[in-house]
Amino acid sequence: MALPSGRQFAVYGMPKGRRGYLVDVQANRLSNLRHRVVVPLLPADDTPPELPRLNPRVEVMGEWFVFTPNAIATVPVTELGPYVTDHSEHQDAFNIAFEVLLKGFP
Repeated sequence: MALPSGRQFAVYGMPKGRRGYLVDVQANRLSNLRHRVVVPLLPADDTPPELPRLNPRVEVMGEWFVFTPNAIATVPVTELGPYVTDHSEHQDAFNIAFEVLLKGFP
């Protein structure tokens, strides 16, 4: 699958062979920057109990993962893992998670 350069909500493999994925949450208009703002998708069975509105669960390749905006980071584009899928359909849940993170409520 071709790498969609700088697409918001694209899901990439975790760098360095770690379990999980990264969701690109950066605006498409900023795709020319050398770094991307990403949020980890961590394996649901390896994460502590989460808050559903802060940490929505999403499915990737038949497994459940937890969106963890409290672990937001930037990653150089050159260090993103392979493109896996697009999670634009979860945009509303991801935006609510950021509201909870930044305001304490949606």
